[in-house]
Amino acid sequence: MAEKSYRFNRFFALGTVGSYLTALAVLALMEAAARFGLSVYRFSTEGEARAEVAAGEIAVDVRDIMVNRGGPVAARTVYPILESIYDDAGYRIAIEPTQETVSSIEATFGFTPRGIPADWPEGRFQQGRVEMRADDFCLQCHIDSQVGSVLGTVTVRHYLATELAGFWRDTQVLGLVAMANVILASGLMFFYLRRRMRPLQALDEAIGDLGKSGVALTRRVPVLSRDEFGKLAHDTNMFLDRMAGSASDMTASSREMRRLAERLAAARRKIERQSAGSGNDVPAAGLREAAEDLDAVRDLSLALRTTPRSRVHLPCVSGGRVGHLACSGRAARWR
Repeated sequence: MAEKSYRFNRFFALGTVGSYLTALAVLALMEAAARFGLSVYRFSTEGEARAEVAAGEIAVDVRDIMVNRGGPVAARTVYPILESIYDDAGYRIAIEPTQETVSSIEATFGFTPRGIPADWPEGRFQQGRVEMRADDFCLQCHIDSQVGSVLGTVTVRHYLATELAGFWRDTQVLGLVAMANVILASGLMFFYLRRRMRPLQALDEAIGDLGKSGVALTRRVPVLSRDEFGKLAHDTNMFLDRMAGSASDMTASSREMRRLAERLAAARRKIERQSAGSGNDVPAAGLREAAEDLDAVRDLSLALRTTPRSRVHLPCVSGGRVGHLACSGRAARWR
């Protein structure tokens, strides 16, 4: 029985933990779907503005590089660094000089400026673009330009694939952390449920013992807690007390009926002997009455063993002692 209870306790705890894990998995999938939808929504509604901001920041950086006369030379070293920084941030950038800028730099510094050529991958994107215009300071190097002329453009693109790649990276990290938390919480829940299931395990053992044939109704369930399980154990014990009382009353009633049947059988045998000795048929009526009483008592004794007392009724079969008992108010004692 202990093995059965252990399996019952373990499987219940495992089933509960399994349901808990299933609920967490469903919630995690719902959260991932919500975050995915939010990423796509933010890309559609905020992507262009974010690209414009990034393009403006790059334009400011380029202007800061050009504040001295050697700026165009230094830009060839700084531009790859800018490209790497913004690529890590999820942006693809291009810095393209105009023809006026190219001719001015070739004449002043003797090399052809290339900036950061546009190399755009395929895919859905949001784009921001900023034009860089000349002022008085810029004319020292850009000899072919005038104040307000466009010296070049900064273009920034933010791709949906890049946004989703970031989403998947975050999801993997969060998933690993959540998995560790779930494993720890599941282990703690399993051992907690094993402990909380002890009252129900004791009830299972008691009910299992009572289900065995030949076991008396003396087994009681220990009340181990003051919660719903404790109340269930208490109510089960009250039910067993009533069942034990009913069984005791039934046994006493059956024993008394057997004694009455034995006395009637003895009376029947006595009448048969008297009838046989006298050779007279006068006692036949009394013999039939005694026989009917005996048959009724036997039926009642059998019914008491197999039928609830509330459904047992002693038939009024004669006017003798048994008939008087059945038809009078004393018959209620047996119901």
